[in-house]
Amino acid sequence: KVDAIERMNTLRVNFNNLDKAHQAIVKAKHQLEHLNPLVKGLDQFEKIVEGIERLDDVRAKVPAYFADCKLSLVRKARQEGLLQLDKIHNQLRNLRQELEGLRKEEIKIMTAIDQDSHGQRMKELQEQIDQLSIEAARKQKQAERYSVLAEKLALKTEPSEKQFYATREKVSHLNQQAVTRQEELIQQRDDLKIKLNESGARIVQLEEELQSLLERKTQIPLKNLQLRDRLSKNLNIDQGSLPFVGELLKVKDTEKDWEGAIERVLHNFGLRILVPQEYYKRVNHYVNKTDLKGRIVYHKVEETIFPAIRSEGEGLLYQKIEIMPMSSFYDWIKHTLQTRFDYVCCMKIEQFSKEVKAITQEGLIKREGALHEKDDRRSLHNRSAYILGWDNKEKISALREQLLNYTKERDMLIRRVKAIETKQADVQMESEALRDLFVFEDYQEINVKKPQVEMAALKKNMMDLEKGSSVLKQLKKDLEAVKVSLKEKDEECRQKEKQETNLERDAEEFNRVEQECEGILEDVVIEELKHIEEDMVVFLKETVLTIRNCDKVQQRVATSLFDQDKQKNQQRERLEKRVVIQMEKYKSAFPEEGLEVDSSIESASDFRRMQTTIMKDDLPRYEKRFKELLDQKVIMDVSSFYNFLTKHVSIIKEKIQSLNHSLKSIDYSPATYIELNTESNRDVQIKEFQLMLKECFEDVGITDRKKINEDSFFKIKKIIEKFDTEEYWTRKVVDVRNWLNFSASERYREDHSEKNYYSDSSGKSGGQKAKLAYTILASAIAYQYGINQTTDMFATSADMSFRFVVIDEAFSKSDDANAQYAMELFQKLNLQLLVVTPLDKANVVEPYISACHYVANTEKENDSKVYNLTIEEYHQKKKLLG
Repeated sequence: KVDAIERMNTLRVNFNNLDKAHQAIVKAKHQLEHLNPLVKGLDQFEKIVEGIERLDDVRAKVPAYFADCKLSLVRKARQEGLLQLDKIHNQLRNLRQELEGLRKEEIKIMTAIDQDSHGQRMKELQEQIDQLSIEAARKQKQAERYSVLAEKLALKTEPSEKQFYATREKVSHLNQQAVTRQEELIQQRDDLKIKLNESGARIVQLEEELQSLLERKTQIPLKNLQLRDRLSKNLNIDQGSLPFVGELLKVKDTEKDWEGAIERVLHNFGLRILVPQEYYKRVNHYVNKTDLKGRIVYHKVEETIFPAIRSEGEGLLYQKIEIMPMSSFYDWIKHTLQTRFDYVCCMKIEQFSKEVKAITQEGLIKREGALHEKDDRRSLHNRSAYILGWDNKEKISALREQLLNYTKERDMLIRRVKAIETKQADVQMESEALRDLFVFEDYQEINVKKPQVEMAALKKNMMDLEKGSSVLKQLKKDLEAVKVSLKEKDEECRQKEKQETNLERDAEEFNRVEQECEGILEDVVIEELKHIEEDMVVFLKETVLTIRNCDKVQQRVATSLFDQDKQKNQQRERLEKRVVIQMEKYKSAFPEEGLEVDSSIESASDFRRMQTTIMKDDLPRYEKRFKELLDQKVIMDVSSFYNFLTKHVSIIKEKIQSLNHSLKSIDYSPATYIELNTESNRDVQIKEFQLMLKECFEDVGITDRKKINEDSFFKIKKIIEKFDTEEYWTRKVVDVRNWLNFSASERYREDHSEKNYYSDSSGKSGGQKAKLAYTILASAIAYQYGINQTTDMFATSADMSFRFVVIDEAFSKSDDANAQYAMELFQKLNLQLLVVTPLDKANVVEPYISACHYVANTEKENDSKVYNLTIEEYHQKKKLLG
């Protein structure tokens, strides 16, 4: 029973640890129930804030955006106007030349009429035809060249005058696009070539670094090794005598989670060269006079006995470092690490904030004082940058992976450069064709039909003159035709001049608007306006911007943005209030954890960090601890406790069997013996307790089943709580004697058949009870002293051993026959018996004893005495008194 209580207490102690672990899990989950919706609210808040910032940015850039749009529209319109103005100028020039020609023709005809010179007129017509023939040939050549260029560019090869000027305007735009495209391609090509050169240089560097690493085991960069190699070679000193600190240090295999942060802290220290005192002067002399083409940092290491430094606790950086055994610099490195790099490695930022010197696994470093540093320009887990240790296999793998990536990148860059150069050649050819085509400014340069028509008319005139009988009549007819042409051309000229005036006025207005837009865009980075183009597409929808509607559309967009900004700010205020209320609830529910944070939106990062720490670190650690305690401690304790109890039940049964063996040797009556029996107790509380124990470890061995672990925990908790609150029940169920019901059977020796069955002693006389008790007592004594192990249970006096038994209040309630039965039974067992009995029962034991110790006391019971008598002295005294 005592052992059962001790085991129960052990179970209680381990369960208390399990309960604490479970409470930690419950608390962590409760914290997450508060923090998860809080962080979700923070996400929504930050998204709203980002939206507001985005809207503010868009609102701030709207004037510049529309100014840029208007500037593009104005420049395009001005360019189109200038092209149109060029066209008008050409047309006016041609018209004025035609008018001048017509007026001269008019004068000639009028002169001819006045002179009536028929032959002279025929000669003049022929000269005009010859001149027009030359002009037609020249224009035909130009038209053919125009056609070839237009065909290359998929443009109209034989345009009308209207199509010609439309094409020229289109060519102007296409040429600008081609120039822009060419500039873009050149920039892209140059950018890619810069990247290609950088990639190639990095590949060479990586190949050299890899080759160097394959020839050694350390991780020191090649450029540092080369510098030391030159130093040691020139001074004729073995490289091993001038080691880098990083060659003698490594992060312990058990601390790999801290490797990146430790590498970051010890990087510069690891690249320092250790110079023994014997080489110090020589190294100084060489370094001082030599252009090293690089940077060197070295330490003078003297032969000094460093005092032992007592560790100030666990979790220090230098405790996670392994120094190369047997190194002559071992003591110096150890002392330096303990004195200069005694950073505390903090898992939580709260601890980090309290320490004087500390680091986190994420690479945040706190040096003495208020200096903090975190350098994320290079990944903390980039093994190619690691320098500590004397095994570089992982660094080689990392560098090989980098080399493969850079090689792929180089090949890709080469392909992209070739593709761009091909595009450049195509764009260059197109640009040259566009420039050549744009040289044709006047439609009349390629208008072959005009001189051909004029030649035909002149030839017809000559034929008419030749056929006509009256030269004067024909001259008058020609004069009338010239006058009609003069009137038409004069009207056409006035219309063109009107168009010219309008275009010039528009050009002045465009210049004014352009200056206005440029003033707005003076301090604006145009590239930044591209960031709001997607937003503008939403606001503009299907609206097409023109110079006329630009201002109205800008006002509409600004109003819409203002309304959205106002709405989002209202949302932000509501969200902020809700999140702050959640923060206050969390601080109220967990005052200790919320002590160092404020209930304000500025503490968002603190609450996020708490959620992340609980979710990724604390809760998994608590659950792992809970499962370990449950599987490896508590459930094992329950199982062991149950096995302990069932084992003792088996021991009791084995002892009963041993007692039965002894009982067979004792005559209960001349023809019978007593046999003890056991059977499981059907008591409800006992059965319930046994079932409760079994249910606790039914699922041992099943992993990743949180619900089963939880169920087992509460089953065990129910048992522990009953242990703590129900003392009577506890004493009852842990006493395995109560797990069994005991009975006795009186059997015949002859055939072992049952004569009487005793489930208890109720209904029996006092004598029967006593006889049964004495019989069982005798067998127990025989078992205890191992008497039953002899061949003859009732040994002779010669074989007696020390078998001392004390019986108190003997035979006080039994009759003399049963008392005599008991004494004879004890005598057969050769027991050394001390019988404590009232005087009136002394006659029963007298035949069996050899000495008597008579105890007497006064009436006041304050002076007791013991009289020691042999049995003979006792009989003499009794006879004298009697």
